[in-house]
Amino acid sequence: MKTYGWTIGLCLFSAVVIVTFLTYSAFDRLPQYALVTAEGDESAAARMELMGVTTVSGRYEVLALTTRGSVYDSEKSAYQKMIAEARPWIDYMPDIRKLQNDYRQFMRGKGDYRGLFQDDEWLVYVKTSRTKAAEKGIVVTFHVDMLDKTGKKKNRFDTKITLPSEPSLPYSFQNVDVMDVQRVGRELHVMTMQHDTCIVFVLDPDSGTLLRAHALDFAAFGDGSAIPVQIIGETRRSYPSEYVVIRLKEWPAITEGVTASNPEREYLAAYHYATGEIRPIEGMDRDRSEDTNSIYQMEDGTFSLINYNAHQAEFRSVRLDRGEVQSLVVQSQQFGAESIRSVKWNEGKLYLLLQGNEMSAVILEAPGGKLLYRGVVKAEGSAEEAKRRLEKLQIYDLEIHA
Repeated sequence: MKTYGWTIGLCLFSAVVIVTFLTYSAFDRLPQYALVTAEGDESAAARMELMGVTTVSGRYEVLALTTRGSVYDSEKSAYQKMIAEARPWIDYMPDIRKLQNDYRQFMRGKGDYRGLFQDDEWLVYVKTSRTKAAEKGIVVTFHVDMLDKTGKKKNRFDTKITLPSEPSLPYSFQNVDVMDVQRVGRELHVMTMQHDTCIVFVLDPDSGTLLRAHALDFAAFGDGSAIPVQIIGETRRSYPSEYVVIRLKEWPAITEGVTASNPEREYLAAYHYATGEIRPIEGMDRDRSEDTNSIYQMEDGTFSLINYNAHQAEFRSVRLDRGEVQSLVVQSQQFGAESIRSVKWNEGKLYLLLQGNEMSAVILEAPGGKLLYRGVVKAEGSAEEAKRRLEKLQIYDLEIHA
C-alpha cells in the first residue's frame, strides 16, 4: 500500500510539473512574425532579412524576419551563436562563404578580405607586415599565398620592400594597408594606402619579384592638394575588377587669423589597373546634409551612390567603362509610408525598409524603378493579439542574406 502511495504521489507531482511547464511555455512562447507579400513576386525577397527586436515577458529578444517567418537569436544553437559572434558578416558575403567551403585549407586564417583575389585560374591572398631597418626606414614584407585552381598548385612568397622615410617628407610610413588586389595579365597589382598616399605595387607572381611601384598622382583634382581618404573596391571582395574608386578630400588653405568660408571639397577618381589611368567621376556627389545618409558601392564594374533621408532615396549609378550616370528617385509616400528607415543595393536591385501605419519592405529594379516586390510585416494571432505584438516590435534595418 505504501508503494502505491508513492506511485500515486509521483504521478500527481509529474502531472503538476507537466501542466506548469505547458502553461508557462504557452505563455512564454516567442511571438511569430513574417513579411507577407502584398505585391510582386515573393521569390524576389528570398534573401532579404529585416532585423529587429521585440519584448517577451519583459525581456528583449533579437530576431530576423523574412517571408518564411522569424528567427530569434535565443533559439539558435551554441554553434550558430559562436559563428555569428566570430564572423557576423559571413552570412552576407556569399562569395567568401563559397570560397571557404570550396577551398577550406587555403582560406584558413585569412580574415582581411581586401587582400583576396580570384578569377578562373588563380586564388590569391596578400597581407603585409612591417619591421624597422636601421638607417633604411620601414621594411614592409608582402606575404603572398597563391593557388593555381586549374592544377591545384600552391605558391607562397614573401617580398620585402624598403619604403622611404626621409626627414624631408612631412611624415614617415608606419603602415602599408592592402586595400585591393587584382591580376593584370601575368602581373599581380596590389593597391595600398598609407597616410595620405596610394601606392600600387606590381609583383611577379612566379618569382615574387617587385616589378615596379608607383604613387598615384591626384594633382589634377581641385587645387592640387586633394588627398585620398577612402578606397572603394568591388563589394564582392573576391571578384576581379578592372577599376577601383578613390574618394579624395581637399581642405581650404587656412590663413592665420582668418576663418575659411569654403567647406572641404570632395572628388571621386577612377583608377584603371591595366593602363594606370586616373580620371574623375562626375555627377556622383554625396548629399552632405545633416539629415542625409550616403552609401558608395561598386558591383561588377558599376559604381553606385545612395543618398537617402527619412522621406526620399536617390540612387545613382555609373558604368566605369562608359561613364554614363543613371538615376532613380523614390519617395516614401509612393508606397503609402511615412518614412524610409534603411536602403540597400544588391545585384541591380534597390531594397527599402519603410515605416508608416505598418512596417513594409520594397524591392525595385535599379535604376529602372520597376516594382519587383512589396511586403508588409504581420504578426500571428487574432486582430487584437497581432496589434499588441506589432506594437512591441521594432524593425531597425534590413540585410541581404547570402
